[in-house]
Amino acid sequence: MSPRENEGIHEGRAGEKKRGPLASTWQSITVLGTTTVVPNKIDVLEKVLTAFRGRYQGFLARFARELGRIRPYVARTPEALYPGSPHLASQARHIGGGWWMPTNCSEGNIVTAVKKACEIARVKYGTDVVIAFSKKMAARGA
Repeated sequence: MSPRENEGIHEGRAGEKKRGPLASTWQSITVLGTTTVVPNKIDVLEKVLTAFRGRYQGFLARFARELGRIRPYVARTPEALYPGSPHLASQARHIGGGWWMPTNCSEGNIVTAVKKACEIARVKYGTDVVIAFSKKMAARGA
């Protein structure tokens, strides 16, 4: 947590400073020996996908054939991520190389996607890829 967040100071309207509780979650993701701390859960999935994309030739094309409960984990267009819900396409995140991922995923969906990604990349979830989700904590302040 940065010192500013620890103090509970955050940006208000038009850059004015506000003091008060600020919910913060930080996630830790270790991919093939490299640990990164990210500010939100969806960044965990992005870190895994971009790491595997850079390391395993054709990984995202293989991963794109996998479906979550109702939609693909990655796609070439934002619209393809949300079949039947085109209004959600604006929530997609570009992850490079012409690929997109959804951003409205639960923690459970993220874990499922990361496990499937590990399976496709032929690495071990829990050993080669380790996720530590934090709980929300209100920062000091007020």
